[in-house]
Amino acid sequence: MTSDPPDDGTAAFGMTIYPGVPPLEARQVALLRLLGRIELADRAIIAQTIYQGYGASTLKRDLLALYTHRLIWRAPAPPTLRALTPANHGSTGRVGGRRRHVYGLSHEGLALLDQLEVEPDPRSLAGLKARDARGRYPSPSTLGHDLQVAWWCASLLEGLRRLPWCHSVFCQCEFVVSERQRIDAMVVARFDLTTPRADMETLPWFDGTPLRPGQVERRWALELDTGTEALPVLLRKFVCYRDHHADGVYAQIFGGPLLLVLLVQTPRRAGQLATEFQAAWPDGWGLVSLPHAADHPAHGALWGQYRRLRDSQAQALLAGLPDDPAPLLTLAQWEAYLALAAAGHPPRRPPGEAAPPDGGPSGGAGAG
Repeated sequence: MTSDPPDDGTAAFGMTIYPGVPPLEARQVALLRLLGRIELADRAIIAQTIYQGYGASTLKRDLLALYTHRLIWRAPAPPTLRALTPANHGSTGRVGGRRRHVYGLSHEGLALLDQLEVEPDPRSLAGLKARDARGRYPSPSTLGHDLQVAWWCASLLEGLRRLPWCHSVFCQCEFVVSERQRIDAMVVARFDLTTPRADMETLPWFDGTPLRPGQVERRWALELDTGTEALPVLLRKFVCYRDHHADGVYAQIFGGPLLLVLLVQTPRRAGQLATEFQAAWPDGWGLVSLPHAADHPAHGALWGQYRRLRDSQAQALLAGLPDDPAPLLTLAQWEAYLALAAAGHPPRRPPGEAAPPDGGPSGGAGAG
C-alpha cells in the first residue's frame, strides 16, 4: 500500500479506475439508513427528514440513481385521502400527472451499508429492514399500514432531531422482542438536558454507547391498529406487554420499561381498546391517539395529543411512566426555546424548570 488513490479515478497510462461500489453522497447514505429503520417512505417524508435545503430535482435525481443501482425498491403509492376527494377525483396515486411512489431499502442497499461500515451499532445494522428490489410489491393494505407507521416514526424522529438535548435515537420497525411479540415500531431516545449536542443538522443515531450519568431515556413502542384485528387478539397483545414488563424482558433488552403508544383510526375504536387494555393491565403503561390528534400542527408527533389507556387522562409523549410522570420537557418550554433561538439567543438548557433526569438503568438501548 502506498498513498490514497485520486478522487477522480484517474490511473496510470491515462486509464480510469471505476469504483467497485456506487459512489454515493452523504445524503444518499443517510437516506438508506433512514429507510432501513422506518421500512419505507414517500417523497414527502424523505424531503423533510433528509433533503431539507435541497431542491426537488436533487431528490428526484438521487432516488433515480439509487433505484437504478438497485439500492432501493419502489412501489406505487396507495391513494391519499386528499386524492379521493371529489375535487381531486381521477388523480389517485398521481402528482402533476406523474405516478407517486414509496421507497424502501433493498437487499443490495443493506449489503452496501454493511460494506461501508456506517452503522457502528451491530444491533441497529441487524435490525434494518430490506426487501428484494425486483420482488413483488407489498399489497395496498400492507402499504397503507406501513406508511402510517413510517409517518409516525418520521415525524417523531424529526421532532427529536430538532431538540438540542436529544443525543441519540434508536429506531426499528417490526422489532421482534420474543416469540410472543413483534412491535410495529420501537423508538428509544436519549437526552441530556444539561448539554446541547453540537450537530443539529443530522439525527444522531444510536451507536452502542452505554447510558452515561446524567442522561435519561424515553422508550416508545408503537402499535398501529387499523380496525382489522379482533379484540381478543389485541387483548393478548396487552397481556404480553404486561407480562414482559413483569418478567424483566424489556429491562434486559432496552435497559428499562417502555411506553406503549397505540395509534387507532376512530374514537370508537380507541374506547374499545382502552376497555380491553384496562381488563388486561388495569394500572398499565400505555397511551392512545388518533393520527391527526397525534400530529401537532407545528411540531409533529413528538408534541401531539395522547391519552392514557388506563384512565383517559392527557399525557405528553415525553412524560415518564406512572412512577415518574413529569415530562422531560413541556411544549411551553420548547416554544419558549424556539422564541429565544429565533432572537439569536438559544439557551444551553431548557427555559424554566424541567424534570430532573432519573438516570435510568446503565444499560440503555444497548443493553442485552
